[in-house]
Amino acid sequence: MAGNLKLDNLRYGTLNNITENGVHNSGDRRRTTTSTAINKALNMAYQKDTLKGVNEFNGIVVSYQEISYPTYKNRNSLLQEYIVADNNVVGPAADEGDDVDEPQEYANIAYKVYIPETEPRPAPTGNNDPVLISYPDVFSDVATTSPIPLGTIVVVRYEDKETLFNPRIVSYSGKPIGIENISVDAAGNSLEIAFREGRTSTHEPRTLSEDGPRYSSSDFSPTYNWTKADRTKSDIKFVVMHTTEISTTEASVRVLSGYDERKGEFMERRVSAHYVVSPDGQIVNMVSDKDIAWHAGTTSMNKASIGIEIVGYSKDISTWGSNKQGLAKLIKYLSDTYEIPMLYEGLQPGTYGGASAPSGTGLQASIASGFIAHGKVTPGRRYDPGVHFPWEELVVAAAGTTEALA
Repeated sequence: MAGNLKLDNLRYGTLNNITENGVHNSGDRRRTTTSTAINKALNMAYQKDTLKGVNEFNGIVVSYQEISYPTYKNRNSLLQEYIVADNNVVGPAADEGDDVDEPQEYANIAYKVYIPETEPRPAPTGNNDPVLISYPDVFSDVATTSPIPLGTIVVVRYEDKETLFNPRIVSYSGKPIGIENISVDAAGNSLEIAFREGRTSTHEPRTLSEDGPRYSSSDFSPTYNWTKADRTKSDIKFVVMHTTEISTTEASVRVLSGYDERKGEFMERRVSAHYVVSPDGQIVNMVSDKDIAWHAGTTSMNKASIGIEIVGYSKDISTWGSNKQGLAKLIKYLSDTYEIPMLYEGLQPGTYGGASAPSGTGLQASIASGFIAHGKVTPGRRYDPGVHFPWEELVVAAAGTTEALA
């Protein structure tokens, strides 16, 4: 505990050097007593014009939570809100080169920042102090690859300082400080993991997906990245085809699970799929058919589809080999169970990722229900499962299978 800062020890002016320019030599002992000089200095320093020329304030990050809905408070974010509302915004891949997407809604981080100079509420006593609920959400204008850590000193600027409207983080220090009950526990251990695991009053806990209706020949491996639902046959109109852009089934399932057991922590990117097809055709189920996986990149498509991730690379023709028979059986099951027609909307003739698409034989345009390439759902960002995807071969193989329905 030694050396850890206690927030309740911070006083006005601790983080910000706020002074009144009109106060000079007020402590001159030749003119008045010490107590009188101090009182005079305090009265002038904290008068109504003290903050007139101050536009930015230092504060400490005491909490944060991920949000998955469009949020804006200032005019500069209206365009961003419009893009989100169009349901065409997706997050970056989980790792460089991976072909898995974040949840379909706009992803952002809402911070709680303690600013002694402007905060009328008491300092929180811990990262689960109920007072944090009343703190305003502060969003960051600084591009980061991960949330700003607890205990970090940040610079906050208000759009309207008079009303404390729309606080924004404009910069921050590189290294967080140890704050008792906020960034470290009683033993001095970091509390970052507590936020990631949802052990606070301001963060929803992450739970594993539940086993349920699924392809009977698949092995169930739950993910933390899913949305509980109770979809029926009529709710499922599409099957979205992906390639993981990862070489092994183990690594693909780990990314899609949302939790890295090697590091013992949740992954920052939250992505998943209903099924993963291994190079040898074995099937792994991660989300029940009735529930929603985070794969397609749009809210409407995720709700109306089942996602299949094929282990391999969209530009590599060798991705399609021993996996065809297992994939064909899965396609047959999904088509028969949910009355999804054996139509495929894929890439049109052209060049994608260095590979040229075929003439387009067998491809359908703007299907109302069927199998669809991820590259058609998010054009310009993705082109998986790629130009080598053997749709015609899969249809023939599926027609010849006698795979029993689950």
